[in-house]
Amino acid sequence: MAAGGAGGGGDRRARSAHCLVLDLDGTLIDSCDVSVAHELPFAGTPAAEPAHVTADGDAIFVRPHARDFLRFCERHCAAVGVWTKSGRAWADAVVNGALKEHASSFSFVFAGDRCTTVATGGGGGWRDGGGLPPELGGLPVGLDLGGTGQTSIKRLRKVWNASSRRAAGFRKETTMIVEDSPENCVANYGNALYISTYDVFSQPAAGPDDDQLLRLAHYLASIAAEADVRRVEKRGWHRRVSLLPHAPLPPPGVP
Repeated sequence: MAAGGAGGGGDRRARSAHCLVLDLDGTLIDSCDVSVAHELPFAGTPAAEPAHVTADGDAIFVRPHARDFLRFCERHCAAVGVWTKSGRAWADAVVNGALKEHASSFSFVFAGDRCTTVATGGGGGWRDGGGLPPELGGLPVGLDLGGTGQTSIKRLRKVWNASSRRAAGFRKETTMIVEDSPENCVANYGNALYISTYDVFSQPAAGPDDDQLLRLAHYLASIAAEADVRRVEKRGWHRRVSLLPHAPLPPPGVP
């Protein structure tokens, strides 16, 4: 029986108030030119079949457990959105191609044009979208992102500043961004959940033993009742989840 469904004796759970903003490249998917797909570490296995090939010849591979993870999020979270630093055409190719069965469940799909350009290097004080002090995850303004110059970051206030997205549940207390690139989250460190990078040419990161998204589902279930996600210690979250081999997804929602 589905969570919250009718009937007696079932596991009846309220949907969590938490919302997710999901990165694409390195988090949910990876890609390569279709002409070199035969060189992948898992070539010759079912995993070597791309989920989608673009008109430009980009083969898109979906991370192990990603589809189950997205189904879990659809039932567990108040709302789920997508944000990639890549261009709009790539975002559409991934969402409407490789992840097409989940496309209608996303509250929004942001691309690189929604990112904010910031200077790198120097400065003082603290920055964290929610104003957290360093002991709760604040980061120095001007965090060294690899030299001086400019970079682009994902500033989550662009998500919850829109009344329609606030109505869906996206607020600074409820929103978490799932990212493999911490530098994208320096404005909202307290809202960030970092995940290892999915790289189809890296072994064993590209293999079927990659259980990061399965672990993440269990972690999200464990903090489902938290009122303010910024005050949850999320660093090293994956070390707090112990999974038996072939462990199922957790029940969605708040017990």
